[in-house]
Amino acid sequence: MLATSRCVCRPPWYPRQCRLIYRDKSRGALPSCTGAARAVSSAGPSDDGYWSLDGPHKYELEVKKSRFIAFAWPVDTPNEAMGLVKSEGDPSASHNCFAYRIGQNYRSTDDGEPGGTAGRPMLNAIESEGLDHVCVMVTRYFGSTKLGTGGLVRAYGGSARTCLKEAKRIFVKPKVHIEMSMTFDLVGQIYPLLEKVGARRFKEDYGEDGLVTLGATVESGKLEKLTQLVKSASSGSINLKKVPTPKAE
Repeated sequence: MLATSRCVCRPPWYPRQCRLIYRDKSRGALPSCTGAARAVSSAGPSDDGYWSLDGPHKYELEVKKSRFIAFAWPVDTPNEAMGLVKSEGDPSASHNCFAYRIGQNYRSTDDGEPGGTAGRPMLNAIESEGLDHVCVMVTRYFGSTKLGTGGLVRAYGGSARTCLKEAKRIFVKPKVHIEMSMTFDLVGQIYPLLEKVGARRFKEDYGEDGLVTLGATVESGKLEKLTQLVKSASSGSINLKKVPTPKAE
């Protein structure tokens, strides 16, 4: 479920003409702008894990009749991040700006806004909140009044950061990316095993040689268990191999 929020006071980062218009139906009471902020749980990823989002979150802001709708999601790969941007972005909007950080992989775009006024402030918001494996997109509907460079930085960066502050967080243990190839008849047996260890699939390719290649992300501590389960289900015919973080296509 996509959590959304509404606030009746002005955020400290944008002192004027700020109006939030979404209500969080899943939390009951409406959080205040100042109350929404909380201490960063971690300075970033470490060998023990990292802080990320426990689910998607949505936040809406209006500045001088321009609407800024911020979306935030937990993601495991650049392809997953780009898939969300493409599926949730509105082609009819003035701009769909985004930023993501996934370990050492990061990307941001201004999508037609003046350089450095949208994507980079949003990436800064992710980093300043100490989060990893997160993608943020802010969709803007122009309201006839130009905000200027500073106003755009505050609107994009501020709405992204408030969205992240309000979202529920979770500490994630280190993960690895794996791939395995198999005949088609074994695919149905492997899916339940991936689900059993909480692995998330990011790839499913059907080759001309009749083999199917599955890619998945799994917690490091569960890799050995998954390896044994796959080996047992396939009578040793499937070998798992670690692969680098998939790049965005």
